[in-house]
Amino acid sequence: MMRSEQHLYVARRAYTVFTFVGLSITLLLVWTLIQAFDWVTLIFLSFAALFAMINLRWMFTRAELTPSGLTLYEPLIPPTHVDFRQMVVVYEAGRAIAGISLVYYPLAGNGLVNMDDPRTLYLPAMQNQEELLSILDREIPE
Repeated sequence: MMRSEQHLYVARRAYTVFTFVGLSITLLLVWTLIQAFDWVTLIFLSFAALFAMINLRWMFTRAELTPSGLTLYEPLIPPTHVDFRQMVVVYEAGRAIAGISLVYYPLAGNGLVNMDDPRTLYLPAMQNQEELLSILDREIPE
């Protein structure tokens, strides 16, 4: 079993860079729109703002590894806790910056694992991700 101490994993610093790049492009496009309105610029502005918001969310995402499972903290969303006994499989997913996909069974109202409704929890790329992945893989019940 896992050690009794708690571990906090934070998102990789690349998300901070991506957030600031997205915000910079967004501000540049806003300035361009103020100068002269253009529909194409407005479309690119919406894509840049969406890119910045997604990376901002991932930048502030934290994963806490406790003796009983994993708790994911995301901005503006209640924490999601998954016990080790609920976990089915964990693997790296993604191409450029691979994150972690965790397939698990949710808990039913009576506290039992509901094996009829598997769900997936995606964690963005984390610092010390290999360590987190190996611990999760080791703790998944056989």
